[in-house]
Amino acid sequence: RAPRLAPVIENNILRVGQEAITNATKHAGARQIKVNLEFGEKQFCMRVWDDGCGFDPQNPPPSDGGFGLVGIRERAIELKADLSIHSIPGHGAEIALVVPLS
Repeated sequence: RAPRLAPVIENNILRVGQEAITNATKHAGARQIKVNLEFGEKQFCMRVWDDGCGFDPQNPPPSDGGFGLVGIRERAIELKADLSIHSIPGHGAEIALVVPLS
């Protein structure tokens, strides 16, 4: 059984995951979404992968009033986490969040 994390950490991880899944379904037209959670002794890692239309991470589409990639980045900073966003137009996306557990 995975250990409980501090409520602020759990909430931020949940919100990042929700936004990644929402983006994949609402904007990318994904047919498949995979979520992988890994609990380690020193870090927690969440990866959200989709097979949607993808986008250019250097020039993402504007947010339509939602949380968006900007919010994901802000939450990663709050968690002191490493965030990677990989996507290529036409080839889906992967968002990975690695949170240190100190």
